[in-house]
Amino acid sequence: YNLIGKELYAESITIQDSGAFATIIELPNELEAGIYLLKIDSDDKTFTKKIVLH
Repeated sequence: YNLIGKELYAESITIQDSGAFATIIELPNELEAGIYLLKIDSDDKTFTKKIVLH
């Protein structure tokens, strides 16, 4: 999402096992340098983090 709340990219990842999980997300090259919000939804929780692209 950009800082005004517009969704710019979405990806769905299926996880087979419970526990810790790590992945690499390749963002589109069209995203300009700036501040964005990364939102991660799981079954029962939502995490939002601010990220900066240079």
